[in-house]
Amino acid sequence: MLPAIRSTTTAAASPRAPAARSGGGSFALPDAAEPAIAATVGSSAGLAASSLLGLQEDKTAERVRDRAARRHGRAMLDGIAALQHALLAPGDAVNPALRQLAALAQAVPIAADPTLRTLLADVTLRVQVELARRGH
Repeated sequence: MLPAIRSTTTAAASPRAPAARSGGGSFALPDAAEPAIAATVGSSAGLAASSLLGLQEDKTAERVRDRAARRHGRAMLDGIAALQHALLAPGDAVNPALRQLAALAQAVPIAADPTLRTLLADVTLRVQVELARRGH
């Protein structure tokens, strides 16, 4: 009678087989190490996720600040244009335009983007020059 032949593919596919757990190499982790590794990987993934969320929140806050700064800069430029139109128009439209520019120059938001911050500083300086020219 012939001896029984065991299939090696069944043993390799078994979840308890060392070759299946180690990727086919000769190294196998003991069963006691698996929970510790899973806990370490889980806590590392949690730290990475919280760090990414923190960075995403920072980026979102920066975008919100920059968006507000852009709107304010456009409002100041529109105010300068309104002042120019008021100076050319007959009547007393200059004072409301000056008051609007003065209010805008008082509360300039700080942009997160350095280039935007520089542009806002330039526009604010221009507004302050216009206000100083008109004695406001």
